[in-house]
Amino acid sequence: MTDNSIFSEIYIPIITPFTTESRVYEAGIENILEYLHNNGIKGIWLLGSYGGFPLLSEEERMLVSGVAIDKAQKKGMSVIVNVGAMYTDMAVRLASHAQEAGANAVASVVPFYYSSSHYQRKNFLEYFQRIIDSVSLPVFFYNNEKATGFKPDLEFLQQMLEIGIQGFKSKGDYLEMTEQIRLLKRHSRNCIYFSGSTGVHLQGHLLGADGVTSGVALALPALVSKLQNSLDNQDISEAIRLQDLVLKARAILGRYVGRAVACYDILQDKGIDVGTCRSPWLSMDTFQAREVIRDLKSIEEAI
Repeated sequence: MTDNSIFSEIYIPIITPFTTESRVYEAGIENILEYLHNNGIKGIWLLGSYGGFPLLSEEERMLVSGVAIDKAQKKGMSVIVNVGAMYTDMAVRLASHAQEAGANAVASVVPFYYSSSHYQRKNFLEYFQRIIDSVSLPVFFYNNEKATGFKPDLEFLQQMLEIGIQGFKSKGDYLEMTEQIRLLKRHSRNCIYFSGSTGVHLQGHLLGADGVTSGVALALPALVSKLQNSLDNQDISEAIRLQDLVLKARAILGRYVGRAVACYDILQDKGIDVGTCRSPWLSMDTFQAREVIRDLKSIEEAI
C-alpha cells in the first residue's frame, strides 16, 4: 500500500547542469536543490523531460540521481526518479539504483522509440512488470504522449493498475483527466495522481489530483506555491488569477526555446550557478534571454 504522506503536493522537475565540456556539473545540481529548498519546495521530480534524461548515459543518470537524492534527503525533500529507458534491463538497473540511493518512488515513460510501431500493450506491461518486481518502492506511470507517441486508453491504464502501478503522472483535457482520476481512485484511494503540468494545475486539483509536477515552478516557485495555497484554502477566484499568470509564464518560457532550456538562463540570472545545457539543446541568445527574463519579472511583480 502506498504511503501518501511521503508525497508532496508540488514536484519540481529540475534541469541537469553541465559544464562547458559537457560533463555533469554536480555542484549545479546541489545549487538548484538549495535554491528550491530555500523557496519552500519539498518535492523533486528527477530526470524527466526537464532533466533531459535521453541526453544522458546510464552512468550519468545514476550520478545525477545519487547527488540529487543525497542533497534532497539532507533537506527533507521527497524525490521521484524517472527511470524510463529504451530497454527493460536499463530501466530495472536505474530503478534499483534509485531505491538504493534513497528515492521515495520511481516513475517511467513507455520505451519510446518503437512505441507507435513495433510495440503492443503486452510489451509495455512486461516492461513495467519488470520494474515493479525489481523494487519495493511505489512505481508510477509517467504518461508523456507528446514525447513518446503513445496514447494510453482507460483499458491500458486499468491493466497497469492490476500489475501494481501505484500512480500516474498525466495531463489532458478535462474529460481525459476526469476519467483517469476516477479510474485510479476507484481502484484504490491510496493511488496517486499528479497533474503533469501546471498548465492544468487548477483543473487537476478540482478533479481530485493529489498534486502537480511544475516546470514553471523551477523559474517561479513562489507563483506555483501561492497557487497551491489558494487551492488548499478554496480561494478559487485567486486560484483562477494565479492560474492565468502560470499560463502566461509558460508562454514566456517557451517563446524561443524549450521551457527547460530557458531555465538555465533564468536561474543564472537569479544567481544560481547551474552551468549550461548539453547539445543538441541550445541556449537562448543574449537578446532572447534578456527579453524572457524581463517578461518573467513582470509576472513575479503581479504575484
